[in-house]
Amino acid sequence: MRYMLFSQYRDGAPVQKPKLSEHLSKVAPELKRAKVSTYVIAEAQVKFNEIFGVEMKELSRKQQKKTGAARTNMQVSELTKEYVLKSLLSSKVRRQFIDRPEDHTFRGFVMVVVALVSVSGGEIEEDTLWKHLGKLGVRQDDESHPKLGNVRKLLDKLCVQRYLMREKDIKEGQDKFKYSAAERAEDELPQEKVDKYVIEMMRGHDDEDETENAAVQNGN
Repeated sequence: MRYMLFSQYRDGAPVQKPKLSEHLSKVAPELKRAKVSTYVIAEAQVKFNEIFGVEMKELSRKQQKKTGAARTNMQVSELTKEYVLKSLLSSKVRRQFIDRPEDHTFRGFVMVVVALVSVSGGEIEEDTLWKHLGKLGVRQDDESHPKLGNVRKLLDKLCVQRYLMREKDIKEGQDKFKYSAAERAEDELPQEKVDKYVIEMMRGHDDEDETENAAVQNGN
Protein backbone atom coordinates (compact mmCIF):
# COMPACT_ATOMS: atom_id res chain seq x y z
CA MET A 1 0.00 0.00 0.00
CA ARG A 2 2.84 2.39 0.79
CA TYR A 3 4.40 1.58 -2.58
CA MET A 4 1.17 2.50 -4.39
CA LEU A 5 0.70 5.70 -2.39
CA PHE A 6 4.25 6.94 -2.93
CA SER A 7 4.24 5.97 -6.61
CA GLN A 8 0.97 7.79 -7.27
CA TYR A 9 2.15 10.84 -5.33
CA ARG A 10 5.42 10.98 -7.29
CA ASP A 11 4.04 11.28 -10.82
CA GLY A 12 0.55 9.80 -10.92
CA ALA A 13 1.63 7.09 -13.37
CA PRO A 14 -0.14 3.72 -13.16
CA VAL A 15 1.89 1.02 -11.39
CA GLN A 16 2.31 -2.11 -13.48
CA LYS A 17 1.57 -5.43 -11.83
CA PRO A 18 5.07 -6.87 -12.48
CA LYS A 19 6.51 -3.91 -10.55
CA LEU A 20 4.27 -4.66 -7.61
CA SER A 21 5.18 -8.34 -7.69
CA GLU A 22 8.86 -7.44 -7.85
CA HIS A 23 8.50 -5.12 -4.86
CA LEU A 24 6.69 -7.81 -2.86
CA SER A 25 9.48 -10.27 -3.64
CA LYS A 26 12.07 -7.82 -2.30
CA VAL A 27 10.31 -7.02 0.97
CA ALA A 28 9.06 -10.57 1.48
CA PRO A 29 11.06 -13.17 -0.51
CA GLU A 30 8.71 -15.90 0.65
CA LEU A 31 5.95 -14.32 -1.49
CA LYS A 32 7.60 -14.99 -4.84
CA ARG A 33 4.80 -17.22 -6.05
CA ALA A 34 2.47 -15.37 -8.45
CA LYS A 35 -0.70 -16.54 -6.73
CA VAL A 36 0.48 -15.22 -3.39
CA SER A 37 1.32 -11.77 -4.77
CA THR A 38 -2.09 -11.66 -6.46
CA TYR A 39 -3.70 -12.42 -3.08
CA VAL A 40 -1.70 -9.63 -1.39
CA ILE A 41 -2.76 -7.15 -4.08
CA ALA A 42 -6.40 -8.17 -3.63
CA GLU A 43 -6.10 -7.62 0.13
CA ALA A 44 -4.56 -4.19 -0.47
CA GLN A 45 -7.50 -3.29 -2.70
CA VAL A 46 -9.89 -4.06 0.14
CA LYS A 47 -7.84 -2.06 2.65
CA PHE A 48 -7.61 0.98 0.36
CA ASN A 49 -11.39 0.98 0.17
CA GLU A 50 -11.98 0.53 3.90
CA ILE A 51 -9.28 2.88 5.23
CA PHE A 52 -8.82 5.60 2.62
CA GLY A 53 -12.05 5.54 0.64
CA VAL A 54 -9.94 4.92 -2.43
CA GLU A 55 -10.22 2.30 -5.16
CA MET A 56 -7.08 0.53 -6.34
CA LYS A 57 -8.38 0.14 -9.88
CA GLU A 58 -6.95 -2.51 -12.19
CA LEU A 59 -6.53 -1.45 -15.82
CA SER A 60 -5.24 -3.20 -18.92
CA ARG A 61 -2.38 -1.25 -20.47
CA LYS A 62 -2.91 -0.53 -24.14
CA GLN A 63 0.07 -1.34 -26.32
CA GLN A 64 1.34 0.84 -29.12
CA LYS A 65 0.81 -0.39 -32.63
CA LYS A 66 3.79 -1.71 -34.53
CA THR A 67 5.03 0.46 -37.36
CA GLY A 68 5.60 -0.42 -41.00
CA ALA A 69 4.64 -3.78 -42.49
CA ALA A 70 4.34 -5.37 -39.04
CA ARG A 71 1.80 -2.81 -37.86
CA THR A 72 -1.04 -4.54 -36.01
CA ASN A 73 -3.07 -4.31 -32.81
CA MET A 74 -1.82 -6.25 -29.84
CA GLN A 75 -3.97 -9.11 -28.61
CA VAL A 76 -5.78 -8.81 -25.29
CA SER A 77 -3.68 -11.61 -23.81
CA GLU A 78 -0.58 -9.47 -24.30
CA LEU A 79 -1.86 -6.55 -22.30
CA THR A 80 -0.12 -5.73 -19.03
CA LYS A 81 -2.17 -5.22 -15.91
CA GLU A 82 -1.59 -1.99 -14.00
CA TYR A 83 -3.13 -0.13 -11.05
CA VAL A 84 -4.18 3.42 -10.24
CA LEU A 85 -5.75 4.96 -7.15
CA LYS A 86 -9.17 6.57 -7.61
CA SER A 87 -11.19 8.40 -4.99
CA LEU A 88 -14.55 6.82 -4.16
CA LEU A 89 -15.91 10.08 -2.76
CA SER A 90 -18.65 11.90 -4.63
CA SER A 91 -17.51 14.71 -6.92
CA LYS A 92 -19.30 17.23 -4.68
CA VAL A 93 -17.45 16.13 -1.54
CA ARG A 94 -14.16 15.87 -3.41
CA ARG A 95 -14.48 19.41 -4.78
CA GLN A 96 -15.35 20.78 -1.35
CA PHE A 97 -12.73 19.10 0.82
CA ILE A 98 -9.97 17.58 -1.31
CA ASP A 99 -9.50 19.10 -4.75
CA ARG A 100 -7.10 21.97 -5.28
CA PRO A 101 -7.66 24.65 -7.96
CA GLU A 102 -4.90 23.13 -10.09
CA ASP A 103 -6.70 19.78 -10.02
CA HIS A 104 -9.71 21.32 -11.76
CA THR A 105 -7.45 22.96 -14.34
CA PHE A 106 -5.68 19.68 -15.05
CA ARG A 107 -8.95 17.78 -15.47
CA GLY A 108 -10.25 20.51 -17.76
CA PHE A 109 -7.15 20.21 -19.93
CA VAL A 110 -7.48 16.41 -20.00
CA MET A 111 -11.11 16.67 -21.10
CA VAL A 112 -10.34 19.15 -23.89
CA VAL A 113 -7.44 17.10 -25.27
CA VAL A 114 -9.35 13.80 -25.09
CA ALA A 115 -12.32 15.48 -26.80
CA LEU A 116 -10.06 16.72 -29.61
CA VAL A 117 -8.71 13.19 -30.05
CA SER A 118 -12.26 11.80 -30.09
CA VAL A 119 -13.69 14.20 -32.69
CA SER A 120 -10.63 13.55 -34.86
CA GLY A 121 -11.60 9.90 -35.22
CA GLY A 122 -9.71 8.39 -32.29
CA GLU A 123 -6.25 9.69 -33.07
CA ILE A 124 -4.77 13.06 -33.94
CA GLU A 125 -1.46 14.18 -35.40
CA GLU A 126 0.68 16.20 -33.04
CA ASP A 127 0.83 19.23 -35.34
CA THR A 128 -2.95 19.21 -35.67
CA LEU A 129 -3.42 18.93 -31.91
CA TRP A 130 -1.20 21.94 -31.29
CA LYS A 131 -3.02 23.83 -34.02
CA HIS A 132 -6.35 23.31 -32.25
CA LEU A 133 -4.91 24.08 -28.82
CA GLY A 134 -3.33 27.22 -30.26
CA LYS A 135 -6.81 28.48 -31.12
CA LEU A 136 -7.61 28.15 -27.43
CA GLY A 137 -4.60 30.22 -26.45
CA VAL A 138 -2.48 27.19 -25.53
CA ARG A 139 0.86 27.17 -27.37
CA GLN A 140 3.40 24.38 -27.26
CA ASP A 141 6.26 26.82 -26.64
CA ASP A 142 4.53 28.41 -23.66
CA GLU A 143 6.52 27.53 -20.55
CA SER A 144 4.54 29.74 -18.18
CA HIS A 145 0.86 29.57 -19.08
CA PRO A 146 -1.07 31.38 -16.29
CA LYS A 147 -3.13 28.26 -15.54
CA LEU A 148 -1.31 25.33 -17.12
CA GLY A 149 2.34 26.25 -16.55
CA ASN A 150 4.68 24.52 -19.00
CA VAL A 151 2.22 23.28 -21.62
CA ARG A 152 4.59 20.84 -23.33
CA LYS A 153 5.42 19.19 -20.01
CA LEU A 154 1.74 19.03 -19.13
CA LEU A 155 0.98 17.16 -22.36
CA ASP A 156 3.86 14.80 -21.58
CA LYS A 157 2.29 14.28 -18.13
CA LEU A 158 -0.91 13.09 -19.80
CA CYS A 159 1.16 10.40 -21.52
CA VAL A 160 2.96 9.40 -18.31
CA GLN A 161 -0.36 9.10 -16.48
CA ARG A 162 -1.78 7.11 -19.41
CA TYR A 163 -4.52 9.44 -20.54
CA LEU A 164 -2.78 9.60 -23.93
CA MET A 165 -0.50 7.42 -26.02
CA ARG A 166 2.11 9.13 -28.20
CA GLU A 167 3.20 7.08 -31.21
CA LYS A 168 5.65 7.66 -34.00
CA ASP A 169 4.10 7.91 -37.45
CA ILE A 170 6.52 8.04 -40.40
CA LYS A 171 5.15 10.14 -43.25
CA GLU A 172 6.97 11.31 -46.36
CA GLY A 173 10.29 10.27 -44.89
CA GLN A 174 9.78 12.36 -41.76
CA ASP A 175 9.16 11.26 -38.21
CA LYS A 176 5.76 12.52 -37.12
CA PHE A 177 3.88 11.83 -33.93
CA LYS A 178 0.25 11.27 -33.19
CA TYR A 179 -1.85 10.86 -30.06
CA SER A 180 -4.66 8.49 -29.16
CA ALA A 181 -6.61 7.85 -25.96
CA ALA A 182 -4.90 5.47 -23.53
CA GLU A 183 -6.56 3.14 -21.04
CA ARG A 184 -6.99 5.70 -18.27
CA ALA A 185 -8.90 8.10 -20.51
CA GLU A 186 -11.13 5.26 -21.68
CA ASP A 187 -11.82 4.31 -18.05
CA GLU A 188 -12.42 7.78 -16.61
CA LEU A 189 -13.78 9.49 -19.73
CA PRO A 190 -15.93 6.96 -21.61
CA GLN A 191 -17.06 7.89 -25.10
CA GLU A 192 -20.57 8.86 -24.03
CA LYS A 193 -19.18 11.35 -21.48
CA VAL A 194 -16.87 12.91 -24.08
CA ASP A 195 -19.71 13.09 -26.61
CA LYS A 196 -21.94 14.80 -24.04
CA TYR A 197 -19.20 17.34 -23.29
CA VAL A 198 -18.69 18.14 -26.97
CA ILE A 199 -22.44 18.45 -27.64
CA GLU A 200 -22.95 20.76 -24.66
CA MET A 201 -20.10 22.98 -25.76
CA MET A 202 -21.39 23.19 -29.34
CA ARG A 203 -25.01 23.82 -28.34
CA GLY A 204 -24.22 26.55 -25.88
CA HIS A 205 -21.57 28.39 -27.87
CA ASP A 206 -22.10 27.83 -31.58
CA ASP A 207 -20.41 31.08 -32.61
CA GLU A 208 -17.98 31.65 -29.75
CA ASP A 209 -14.49 30.36 -30.39
CA GLU A 210 -13.42 31.49 -26.94
CA THR A 211 -15.58 28.97 -25.11
CA GLU A 212 -13.10 26.09 -25.09
CA ASN A 213 -10.40 28.54 -24.07
CA ALA A 214 -12.47 29.31 -20.96
CA ALA A 215 -12.83 25.58 -20.29
CA VAL A 216 -9.07 25.14 -20.32
CA GLN A 217 -8.33 28.22 -18.22
CA ASN A 218 -11.03 27.62 -15.63
CA GLY A 219 -10.66 23.83 -15.46
CA ASN A 220 -14.39 23.24 -16.17
